[in-house]
Amino acid sequence: MSALKRTALRALRALAIFVGMIALFIVLMTLVYSLPQDGIIANAGKSAAVLCGEGSPARPIIDDLAYVLDNATDALMIDTAIREPSDSALTAAVANVHEGAVTSEGRADTLQGLADTVAGGRQAPVRYAYYWHGYQVALRPALMILDYTQLRYLNVLALTALGWIVALGLQRDAGGIAATAFVFALAVCGYAVVPMALQYANMTYLMLAATLVLIAMLRAGTFQHMNLEFFLVVGMLTSFFDLLTTPLLTLCIPLAVLLIITSKSVKHPLRAHLAEIVKLAAMWCVGYAGAWVSKWVLASAVLHRDYVAIAVKQVLFRTGMDGRSVGPVEALVRNVARLTPPGQGAWPSLGAAESVGLALGILAVALLVRYRRPRTEIARAFVPMLLVPAPYVWFVVASNHSAIHSWFTYRIQLVSVFVVIYLLLSIPDMDRVRRAYSPLLVWRRAASAEAQEPSPMEGRSHGIK
Repeated sequence: MSALKRTALRALRALAIFVGMIALFIVLMTLVYSLPQDGIIANAGKSAAVLCGEGSPARPIIDDLAYVLDNATDALMIDTAIREPSDSALTAAVANVHEGAVTSEGRADTLQGLADTVAGGRQAPVRYAYYWHGYQVALRPALMILDYTQLRYLNVLALTALGWIVALGLQRDAGGIAATAFVFALAVCGYAVVPMALQYANMTYLMLAATLVLIAMLRAGTFQHMNLEFFLVVGMLTSFFDLLTTPLLTLCIPLAVLLIITSKSVKHPLRAHLAEIVKLAAMWCVGYAGAWVSKWVLASAVLHRDYVAIAVKQVLFRTGMDGRSVGPVEALVRNVARLTPPGQGAWPSLGAAESVGLALGILAVALLVRYRRPRTEIARAFVPMLLVPAPYVWFVVASNHSAIHSWFTYRIQLVSVFVVIYLLLSIPDMDRVRRAYSPLLVWRRAASAEAQEPSPMEGRSHGIK
């Protein structure tokens, strides 16, 4: 079969997957909005009490902007789960209505909106139709039996288990360094509070699941035959589930894992890896943007309103192209500042803990320089660094959104932190370090053993009766 024919067949397969996925999205959303909602309304009422009691933003663990919960968006998600009595299942699935309550200053108040919806129905319904709201496929059935607090406990258990499964998969197929780097990166990027927010958990589930599937495909030897289709589907699922929180993670974390694993065995030049990144990222973008535009067209057809124009205005606002931008520089500064230690701000002071950390960092750099691996091995570990700029490109492109919501968009930097830690841990040759300091360790063990051995006089004295 010629290369042209193979390309044409693969393009047709990708088109069939795209059309099939859009049809699946419509069917799933319609089915889930067909469910009875007495239990949903009852648990939404309990959830409203919790959310209104905490307020938004809430600070449950650490009083720092990088660890706040977006209760306002969680309230909107739960409000959207309640179907308008007059809407058909299809209309409800496309319209995604919530209550449009506002504060005395004229700002949207989704917490009060949820409380109003469960108390007596919506007085000012608002259609939020330019997103798919695919999270409802899981949220509506869950709300039939669980309230918000119970959903948080479920997320803590499920995301912790899924995160450790991914770490074990990395340990097995990418090595202990990659697994350690991933766990450290999660900690640095404030993932301690992610399971406590429905909005944050959304992309985390998809990121971890996509990474697990990619590892399994690489292990089975099927990835190369389905790599483009895989990233197309992941991009579409991202558009389906996300509310513009941290969508880039579903692209960049699987890509980083792919580069870490393949760079160990495939001796491609850096240019070939870059070409692979561009190709797979392009397919993800086609899936993400294509699915999003499909929802605009669907909403326009079902609701008889031009949601394409409404969505375009939102895109211009999010990117700062409507004249209200705070600027890409400020977006970058705000998001990078979120990675600093809690309570320290953009320029942390050098207290005792920071001084110890700095000293350990200098020691680590000394070890890196003195006991570094061969350059060929370091070069392989450097390959994933190609992904470091991706979050900062996103912050520049979506500058207005990234600046306004830096307290959760900063987590996109997870991929940068992950690959940087991976590179730093890959540079020192720990076997050389152990060999260099083994004489000292042997001397210390011998000295310890000699100190514990009884003297000859002690032995004779024990023999006297």
